[in-house]
Amino acid sequence: MKHFRILGLALLALFALSAFAASMASAEEGVLNPANFTLKGGKQKLINLRNEEIACKEVEGSGKFLTEKEKDQHATGTLDFKGCTALGLAANTLGDASGVFLAKVLYLICLTNSSTLLFGILVLALESPVHIEVPSVKQLILVKGFVIGSLAKAGELKGKEFAVNFTEEDKPAKCEINGNSFTSTYLASVDTKEDIDAFQLGEATVTFAEEVVLMDK
Repeated sequence: MKHFRILGLALLALFALSAFAASMASAEEGVLNPANFTLKGGKQKLINLRNEEIACKEVEGSGKFLTEKEKDQHATGTLDFKGCTALGLAANTLGDASGVFLAKVLYLICLTNSSTLLFGILVLALESPVHIEVPSVKQLILVKGFVIGSLAKAGELKGKEFAVNFTEEDKPAKCEINGNSFTSTYLASVDTKEDIDAFQLGEATVTFAEEVVLMDK
Protein backbone atom coordinates (compact mmCIF):
# COMPACT_ATOMS: atom_id res chain seq x y z
CA MET A 1 0.00 0.00 0.00
CA LYS A 2 1.19 3.52 -0.80
CA HIS A 3 1.39 6.26 1.85
CA PHE A 4 1.54 10.06 1.51
CA ARG A 5 2.33 13.00 3.71
CA ILE A 6 1.63 16.05 1.54
CA LEU A 7 2.62 19.72 1.60
CA GLY A 8 1.16 22.17 -0.92
CA LEU A 9 -1.37 23.67 -3.26
CA ALA A 10 -2.41 20.63 -5.25
CA LEU A 11 -4.41 19.45 -2.25
CA LEU A 12 -4.64 22.67 -0.27
CA ALA A 13 -8.41 22.41 -0.40
CA LEU A 14 -8.37 19.01 1.14
CA PHE A 15 -6.78 19.53 4.53
CA ALA A 16 -8.15 21.11 7.69
CA LEU A 17 -9.20 21.03 11.27
CA SER A 18 -12.48 22.85 11.83
CA ALA A 19 -11.53 23.71 15.42
CA PHE A 20 -8.41 25.46 14.13
CA ALA A 21 -10.57 27.46 11.73
CA ALA A 22 -12.78 28.66 14.55
CA SER A 23 -9.85 29.70 16.72
CA MET A 24 -8.35 31.77 13.91
CA ALA A 25 -11.55 33.69 13.14
CA SER A 26 -10.05 37.11 13.95
CA ALA A 27 -6.52 37.72 12.70
CA GLU A 28 -3.99 40.43 13.46
CA GLU A 29 -2.93 40.42 9.82
CA GLY A 30 -5.33 40.96 6.96
CA VAL A 31 -6.73 42.78 3.96
CA LEU A 32 -8.10 46.33 3.77
CA ASN A 33 -10.80 46.49 2.54
CA PRO A 34 -11.84 42.82 2.37
CA ALA A 35 -12.93 41.93 -1.18
CA ASN A 36 -14.14 38.69 -2.71
CA PHE A 37 -11.56 36.92 -4.85
CA THR A 38 -10.90 34.11 -7.29
CA LEU A 39 -7.93 31.73 -7.51
CA LYS A 40 -6.62 30.08 -10.66
CA GLY A 41 -3.53 28.00 -11.33
CA GLY A 42 -2.01 25.46 -13.70
CA LYS A 43 -0.24 22.19 -12.96
CA GLN A 44 0.15 21.19 -9.32
CA LYS A 45 2.35 18.32 -8.20
CA LEU A 46 3.03 16.61 -4.87
CA ILE A 47 5.89 14.15 -4.48
CA ASN A 48 6.77 12.18 -1.36
CA LEU A 49 10.15 10.82 -0.34
CA ARG A 50 9.38 7.57 -2.17
CA ASN A 51 8.89 9.56 -5.39
CA GLU A 52 5.18 8.72 -5.33
CA GLU A 53 3.17 11.48 -6.91
CA ILE A 54 -0.23 13.16 -6.82
CA ALA A 55 -0.74 15.64 -9.65
CA CYS A 56 -3.50 17.86 -11.02
CA LYS A 57 -3.55 19.73 -14.33
CA GLU A 58 -5.30 22.85 -13.04
CA VAL A 59 -7.03 24.43 -10.06
CA GLU A 60 -9.74 27.06 -9.71
CA GLY A 61 -11.34 28.52 -6.62
CA SER A 62 -13.07 31.47 -5.01
CA GLY A 63 -13.37 33.12 -1.63
CA LYS A 64 -15.85 35.40 0.07
CA PHE A 65 -15.04 37.31 3.25
CA LEU A 66 -17.57 36.59 5.98
CA THR A 67 -18.10 40.24 6.92
CA GLU A 68 -16.80 43.65 5.92
CA LYS A 69 -15.34 44.27 9.39
CA GLU A 70 -11.64 45.07 9.28
CA LYS A 71 -10.67 42.32 11.75
CA ASP A 72 -12.66 39.53 10.11
CA GLN A 73 -9.84 38.50 7.81
CA HIS A 74 -11.06 35.03 6.94
CA ALA A 75 -13.03 33.98 3.89
CA THR A 76 -14.90 30.86 2.94
CA GLY A 77 -14.99 29.38 -0.53
CA THR A 78 -14.23 26.42 -2.75
CA LEU A 79 -11.40 24.84 -4.71
CA ASP A 80 -11.82 22.66 -7.76
CA PHE A 81 -8.86 20.58 -8.97
CA LYS A 82 -9.13 18.94 -12.38
CA GLY A 83 -7.19 16.28 -14.24
CA CYS A 84 -5.95 14.70 -11.02
CA THR A 85 -4.02 11.45 -10.69
CA ALA A 86 -2.53 9.53 -7.79
CA LEU A 87 0.19 6.94 -8.40
CA GLY A 88 -0.28 7.70 -12.10
CA LEU A 89 -3.95 6.64 -12.04
CA ALA A 90 -7.11 8.76 -12.21
CA ALA A 91 -8.24 9.85 -8.75
CA ASN A 92 -11.13 11.85 -7.32
CA THR A 93 -12.76 12.92 -4.10
CA LEU A 94 -15.58 10.57 -3.13
CA GLY A 95 -18.70 11.12 -5.20
CA ASP A 96 -17.04 13.43 -7.73
CA ALA A 97 -16.16 12.89 -11.38
CA SER A 98 -12.99 11.09 -12.42
CA GLY A 99 -9.92 13.29 -12.02
CA VAL A 100 -11.78 15.90 -9.93
CA PHE A 101 -11.04 17.02 -6.37
CA LEU A 102 -13.74 19.32 -4.92
CA ALA A 103 -13.66 20.89 -1.46
CA LYS A 104 -15.09 23.71 0.62
CA VAL A 105 -12.29 25.68 2.26
CA LEU A 106 -11.46 28.53 4.60
CA TYR A 107 -8.82 31.13 3.67
CA LEU A 108 -6.80 33.16 6.20
CA ILE A 109 -4.43 36.05 5.44
CA CYS A 110 -1.22 35.82 7.47
CA LEU A 111 2.33 37.16 7.76
CA THR A 112 5.03 34.84 6.42
CA ASN A 113 7.79 37.32 7.33
CA SER A 114 6.98 40.07 9.82
CA SER A 115 10.30 41.91 9.38
CA THR A 116 9.84 42.40 5.62
CA LEU A 117 6.01 42.43 5.64
CA LEU A 118 5.80 39.40 3.40
CA PHE A 119 2.23 38.09 3.41
CA GLY A 120 0.77 34.69 2.73
CA ILE A 121 -2.48 32.81 2.65
CA LEU A 122 -3.32 29.82 4.82
CA VAL A 123 -5.90 27.46 3.34
CA LEU A 124 -7.69 24.64 5.08
CA ALA A 125 -10.62 22.41 4.22
CA LEU A 126 -13.83 22.43 6.20
CA GLU A 127 -13.90 18.63 6.20
CA SER A 128 -11.20 16.46 7.76
CA PRO A 129 -10.03 13.99 6.79
CA VAL A 130 -10.89 14.27 3.11
CA HIS A 131 -11.30 11.02 1.21
CA ILE A 132 -9.60 10.61 -2.16
CA GLU A 133 -10.19 7.41 -4.07
CA VAL A 134 -8.26 5.70 -6.85
CA PRO A 135 -11.07 3.57 -8.34
CA SER A 136 -8.97 1.44 -10.69
CA VAL A 137 -7.03 -0.10 -7.79
CA LYS A 138 -9.75 0.33 -5.15
CA GLN A 139 -7.48 2.50 -3.02
CA LEU A 140 -8.55 5.19 -0.54
CA ILE A 141 -6.28 8.05 0.56
CA LEU A 142 -7.19 9.96 3.75
CA VAL A 143 -5.89 13.51 4.00
CA LYS A 144 -5.83 16.27 6.65
CA GLY A 145 -3.84 19.38 7.58
CA PHE A 146 -3.41 22.84 6.03
CA VAL A 147 -1.18 24.71 3.57
CA ILE A 148 0.45 28.15 3.49
CA GLY A 149 1.37 29.98 0.30
CA SER A 150 3.39 33.16 -0.24
CA LEU A 151 0.90 35.78 -1.42
CA ALA A 152 3.15 38.67 -2.41
CA LYS A 153 6.77 39.76 -2.55
CA ALA A 154 8.00 42.11 0.15
CA GLY A 155 6.75 45.63 -0.58
CA GLU A 156 3.97 44.47 -2.91
CA LEU A 157 1.13 45.24 -0.54
CA LYS A 158 -1.48 46.94 -2.75
CA GLY A 159 -3.34 45.73 -5.83
CA LYS A 160 -6.03 43.46 -7.25
CA GLU A 161 -3.89 40.54 -8.41
CA PHE A 162 -1.24 38.62 -6.48
CA ALA A 163 0.87 35.62 -7.40
CA VAL A 164 0.69 32.77 -4.88
CA ASN A 165 3.62 30.37 -4.54
CA PHE A 166 3.01 27.11 -2.68
CA THR A 167 6.35 25.56 -3.65
CA GLU A 168 8.09 24.05 -0.61
CA GLU A 169 10.97 21.97 -1.92
CA ASP A 170 13.36 22.78 0.93
CA LYS A 171 11.13 23.28 3.97
CA PRO A 172 7.45 23.81 4.82
CA ALA A 173 6.09 27.38 4.86
CA LYS A 174 5.33 29.22 8.10
CA CYS A 175 3.15 32.20 8.98
CA GLU A 176 1.91 34.20 11.95
CA ILE A 177 -1.72 34.74 12.96
CA ASN A 178 -2.66 36.52 16.19
CA GLY A 179 0.98 36.32 17.22
CA ASN A 180 0.99 32.53 16.86
CA SER A 181 3.28 30.70 14.44
CA PHE A 182 1.93 27.97 12.15
CA THR A 183 3.75 25.57 9.85
CA SER A 184 2.00 24.09 6.82
CA THR A 185 1.62 20.35 7.30
CA TYR A 186 -0.32 17.78 5.33
CA LEU A 187 -0.91 14.26 6.53
CA ALA A 188 -2.15 11.57 4.19
CA SER A 189 -2.26 7.82 4.22
CA VAL A 190 -3.81 4.91 2.42
CA ASP A 191 -6.62 3.89 4.76
CA THR A 192 -5.02 3.77 8.25
CA LYS A 193 -1.37 3.30 7.27
CA GLU A 194 1.40 5.60 8.51
CA ASP A 195 2.40 8.79 6.69
CA ILE A 196 5.70 9.84 5.13
CA ASP A 197 7.05 13.30 4.29
CA ALA A 198 6.50 14.97 0.92
CA PHE A 199 6.83 18.32 -0.86
CA GLN A 200 4.74 20.26 -3.39
CA LEU A 201 5.34 22.19 -6.61
CA GLY A 202 2.77 24.68 -7.91
CA GLU A 203 1.72 28.30 -8.34
CA ALA A 204 -1.55 30.20 -8.76
CA THR A 205 -2.96 33.72 -9.01
CA VAL A 206 -5.40 35.34 -6.59
CA THR A 207 -7.53 38.11 -8.13
CA PHE A 208 -9.57 40.37 -5.85
CA ALA A 209 -12.79 42.01 -7.05
CA GLU A 210 -11.36 45.41 -6.13
CA GLU A 211 -8.02 46.84 -5.08
CA VAL A 212 -6.95 45.78 -1.60
CA VAL A 213 -4.11 46.57 0.79
CA LEU A 214 -2.31 43.81 2.68
CA MET A 215 -1.50 45.04 6.17
CA ASP A 216 -0.06 44.26 9.58
CA LYS A 217 -2.37 45.88 12.13
